[in-house]
Amino acid sequence: MILGGNDDTFSRVDSFRKKTLEKCVQNIDVNPNFGMSYYSYLSSGVINPAYSWILLIYSLGLCFTVSVSHKTNLRLSLFLFGLPAMLLFSTGNRGEVLYATLAALGIVYYRNKKIKLKYILFVIGLVFVIIPFIRNARHIGTLTAFDLITVDAFDALAEMGHQLRLSVLILEEFDRGLRDFLHGFSYINPIINIFDNIIPWPIRLDAPKDFNFETAFSGLGFSQVAESYANFGTFGVIVYHSIIAFIMRRFERSHLKGARLAYCGGILVILINATRNRFAFVFGQLLILTVVFQIIKLFSKKRTDMRKGKYNG
Repeated sequence: MILGGNDDTFSRVDSFRKKTLEKCVQNIDVNPNFGMSYYSYLSSGVINPAYSWILLIYSLGLCFTVSVSHKTNLRLSLFLFGLPAMLLFSTGNRGEVLYATLAALGIVYYRNKKIKLKYILFVIGLVFVIIPFIRNARHIGTLTAFDLITVDAFDALAEMGHQLRLSVLILEEFDRGLRDFLHGFSYINPIINIFDNIIPWPIRLDAPKDFNFETAFSGLGFSQVAESYANFGTFGVIVYHSIIAFIMRRFERSHLKGARLAYCGGILVILINATRNRFAFVFGQLLILTVVFQIIKLFSKKRTDMRKGKYNG
């Protein structure tokens, strides 16, 4: 089973993980464009086919660490996680860090069954200070715009409303008769594409003309409220989010810990990331998560067997 293994499966690789991360930090090449504007960052060439997978591993690493680490190792790992987070924040990126952070906070609450005051203050700081500041300053670079830092409840509410803009555009297009429902195409198509890359004959589907999210809404991001509505209307929105709630509830009631919690935490961060992205990435990311998880389990098992052989010998 995917979720099999001992509760401390991942804790056995703590030492390896720390040494690897420390070597990465020692070899960081400081980019001369550190602190560039968000739009300069997007056009700098840093975004390539491997970029999204690197961010996925980055996010999964945080969730795995929070799921299994003890306090000492956790502090070091959070510090190392924070280094690239500061780089991303400096260039106006938010979701790449905040989605993983949100999932990690959920895992911390699940493990401890309580939320400490410092975590509440941390979230308040993110919602009312950091997120609005990055949105306001990302067009010129955050490192040169500290004068834009404010504490204003309206900024946070405006940011939340700003995230709804794509859903409003989708609704307007349907209201004007400019768009037809996709009837599940955008959810089925990623699965078909995965199998198309495996089997020897082509099975890719012809995309309907309204499957044009990237071109029609370029630069606006995306969301699962908009995509589920674009497929099945209001019914799609209700069903999609009901399924997500059901999955999360099943996880919550499963008394997860150790390796099982790490894997489910990985699923959580992927689903959180999907709330502000197209669903096309979800199945591929789940596949990567499962492969990474199984590789770690395999190395952990071999290490355990070697230790047993050494002690028995």
